[in-house]
Amino acid sequence: MLSGVLRAVYTKVNLDPALIEDISVGNVLPPGGGASAARMAALHAGIPVSTPIATVNRQCSSGLTSVNQIAAQIATGQIDIGVGTPPRSTRRFVLMYSRFVAQVRESSP
Repeated sequence: MLSGVLRAVYTKVNLDPALIEDISVGNVLPPGGGASAARMAALHAGIPVSTPIATVNRQCSSGLTSVNQIAAQIATGQIDIGVGTPPRSTRRFVLMYSRFVAQVRESSP
């Protein structure tokens, strides 16, 4: 599911996935406790292996934290383009880049 959404996020705005500089995925209690599932989804979506990805594991507001992390990096000039994703249950994923935010709703399976 995440792979399809990540692909939709950059294709909807005609963005080269190599330009994505960071991805943060909110996911409470991910299997294995790490970013491996998110990394596999990003690679499957065509995002280069050189793009960093992190997961945020909070019992509440992990998605908000993910989006805020990417927004803070953009605001401080650390990156220009990033993706912040709330948990799957919200079904909203956000591609952010300088002075623009594109929200993409996940299509129904």
